[in-house]
This record gives sequence, C-alpha cells and structure tokens, in this order.
Amino acid sequence: MVSPVLFAQVAWDEGVCIATAATLSSALYALLTVLALASLLSSTLKSLSSHGKTRSTIADRRFTVFTVPKQRFRDFYIVGFFVTCAVVSLGGDVAATASNRIVFTLVLLHLARRYHECAHVHRSTSSSRMHVAGYALGILHYLCLPFVLVTTKDVTGVTPGDESNHCDFLFILGCIFFQYQQHRHHLLLAKLRAHDRSASDPEYSIPIGGGVRFVSCP
Repeated sequence: MVSPVLFAQVAWDEGVCIATAATLSSALYALLTVLALASLLSSTLKSLSSHGKTRSTIADRRFTVFTVPKQRFRDFYIVGFFVTCAVVSLGGDVAATASNRIVFTLVLLHLARRYHECAHVHRSTSSSRMHVAGYALGILHYLCLPFVLVTTKDVTGVTPGDESNHCDFLFILGCIFFQYQQHRHHLLLAKLRAHDRSASDPEYSIPIGGGVRFVSCP
C-alpha cells in the first residue's frame, strides 16, 4: 500500500508544477499584452477596460451594465498577496533561490502597499465603477503574477540565480525608490479630492508638486 505521504510527495513535484504554471502564466501574460495594445484601437475593448472617471466618456450604453465598484481594486492585491505567499510556501527549492526570495519579498511589499492605498488613500466615489470584464482580467493578472516572476530550473537542472550579486542591491534600491515615489504621488492625487470639498469646488484639480511639475502644462 502506497503511503499517503509518499503519494503526496510524488504528486507534488514543485519544480515541475511551478515551471508548468510559469509557462502557462507567461502565455496568458502575452495574451493580456496583446489585448492591452488592441484596446488602443478597439473602442469595445477600451470600454471594457475603462474605470472611474474614464467610463463617463463611453458612448456605448452596453458597457454601463455588469459593473462593480472601483473600490474592488483592492481584491486584485488580496489575490496577488495570497497566491504569492502560497508559491513561496509550496515552491520548495525553486522558490527558495536567492533571486526568487528577493523578487517575492519586493512583490509582497508592492501588493501590501497597493492594498493599503486602495483601502485608506484612494478616494473613489460611490458612482465610480469598472466593468466586470476588466475586473476579471485584473484578478487573472494577479493570479499569474508570481508564476511569471519566478525563476525556474532550466533543462540542465541548474537553477539560475542561486547566488545574489552586486546588481541585486541596485535592483532592490531602485524598486524601493520607485515604490516610494508611486506612493508619494498617490497621496498627492488623493489630496485633490478632500472629503470636505464644497459643491462649488471643482471635482478634479491640477496636481502640484512631485514629478508632476515635469509634465504639467502651464
């Protein structure tokens, strides 16, 4: 009789499973990229992917139904966070390489920060919506994210990135710096929509400060 533990060990070859998931996720990412580029030319795809104030420009009324609140953006980061944690926990030696540990740590930092911003920084109105198709694609994106980023074993059996190098330090600093800048600018934009705004105040104001000064027109 086969031991349940032995059966589980045979059934779960973390290297094969993660490599397969990474391949499938990369294919899905390629498809999502094609769809994103196609949305620049297709009004239908653009309508499905729009959210918030950009939905007010939609002329096709078909896409004003089957929507969810924009506040549901936080679901993307919840899904991404727990899937990434699962890959780290169940990935075995593949997920434990030095380069993968660095990548996953930074991804978890990003996902936790974005959830915090969605829950406590962004000030979306109750009328701000997104189409359920765009919501589904967002969930799919974050389901695939950790598998796309993982570095798996190649055909020789050697896992690249087992040892960190001096470039990793620059990569970590750069990632943290740009994450800080993104958070800084989210705070800047959130301040434009104060809770105590009067009815006569404009709904949207021109942001001032940060990197906006390099792109803002007079």
